[in-house]
Amino acid sequence: MSNIYITEPATNGKVILTTTVGDIEVELWSKETPLACRNFVQLCMEGYYDDTTFHRLVKGFIVQGGDPTGTGDGGESVYDGPFKTESHSRLSFNRRGLMGMACPEPNCNGSQFFFTLGEALELNGKHTLFGRVVGNTLFNMLRLSEVDVVNGDQPIRLHRILKTTVILNPYDDIVPRQIKPKKKTESNGKVQPTAKATKNFCLLSFGSEAEEEEEISSKVEEKFRSRGKSAHDLVSDESLSKETVKITEEDAEITAKASAILEAEAEARRRRRELASRFETEEELRQKQKRMEELRAEADAVRRDIARTMRSAKERAAAAEATRQAAETRAQREEEELRRAEAWEAEQREKAAAGLIKATAQPMVENFDDEVASYRLRAKKNKERKDREGQTMNRLSRFQSRLLSALKKSKNDCADNDNGDSDEGKTQPADPTAWLCCKLISEEPTPARRVMDPSLEDPDRHDLYDPRNPLNLRKRGAFSDDSGGDGRRHHKRSRK
Repeated sequence: MSNIYITEPATNGKVILTTTVGDIEVELWSKETPLACRNFVQLCMEGYYDDTTFHRLVKGFIVQGGDPTGTGDGGESVYDGPFKTESHSRLSFNRRGLMGMACPEPNCNGSQFFFTLGEALELNGKHTLFGRVVGNTLFNMLRLSEVDVVNGDQPIRLHRILKTTVILNPYDDIVPRQIKPKKKTESNGKVQPTAKATKNFCLLSFGSEAEEEEEISSKVEEKFRSRGKSAHDLVSDESLSKETVKITEEDAEITAKASAILEAEAEARRRRRELASRFETEEELRQKQKRMEELRAEADAVRRDIARTMRSAKERAAAAEATRQAAETRAQREEEELRRAEAWEAEQREKAAAGLIKATAQPMVENFDDEVASYRLRAKKNKERKDREGQTMNRLSRFQSRLLSALKKSKNDCADNDNGDSDEGKTQPADPTAWLCCKLISEEPTPARRVMDPSLEDPDRHDLYDPRNPLNLRKRGAFSDDSGGDGRRHHKRSRK
């Protein structure tokens, strides 16, 4: 797994999706896929994904969302139209937890996105990979796939995105758009009539009776239009009172208290339903708040690192610019010196052509030109000498032939001397090749002798620890004159 993080580029940007299965932290590759990341970040800042569903699920493959209509056919980008698909050589759909743009056709990206649930190499080059899920929130994302599906890829239980939070915005120039709320229209699109319909009782066989009943009901309705109707008003029964009940201040206070209690209970039930829908307890909310503070601190640290990196980059750029300017200045100085030297040489040549240079300087210039020509010729010859080994062998063969010719000559001279042809009284001139006929004769070394006592009879005897050795006997005083014949050594004491 470590080789994947080595090959993938570094991320720059972070967004948290708060869903019904928990938070999902997403890091963005904003430098590698700028169009998709800018579109996603701006839609998150505008709250475009709030209360949208994950409408599509393919087990072991992807889970898709980001469509406000929930049908898979809606959604629009911030560019007022679809944008093209982006790809990068170091980004690949090679594991789960990767985030890509969903598009029905190439280069038709809008607002819909998907998470991978496994390896999906067939999506490379067809869909834009712009983010990855990090940390333990990956397991929250995997919970999106723990539902049953119908009709192939429609989940029975729809998980929702409750809200989105941009933790680290890689684009400082993004300004959220002002989206106007759409007016609600009738589903059938028909205009509701404003005039009331009139009843035609002549079409009925019992029209007269129905018309009488309608007149009675209209009179009663007109009489009690401003207040509620009850059986006390409609039925002529003496046991039912037709007087209005009077509500005292005490009853009003009790009613207000009861209404307040009911409202408090309704608010508590609503809060419990909201917490249950988010699967979060009070402890989880505290942990979430703590996590948000840590993420903000981490974002601040990342911003400081980015600022430090940019500052060091500017310093390196300034140093490189200074080095470049120094090199340009040095090159200009050398070029100026070369131009001056060429001008001086041209001036000297003009003076020489005009005869203005003194005659004493002419031989020196000619000698200098000759030396330059000789050096150039020698350098040319040295370049032509490529086979050094062949030259060495040629020299060795010439020396051998010279040595053999000298030996033959010396033998002939010896033969002439034996025949008596040479003059004894005349001195022969020194032959420069006579040293080639000399023979080296070394003295034989004298045989080395091991160091022994010269008083021993056998110099090859090395055992000096034998008591029978004459040297040991002499040391013990066996050969002394005053031994007395007993083989013991006597010591004389001196008198004082």
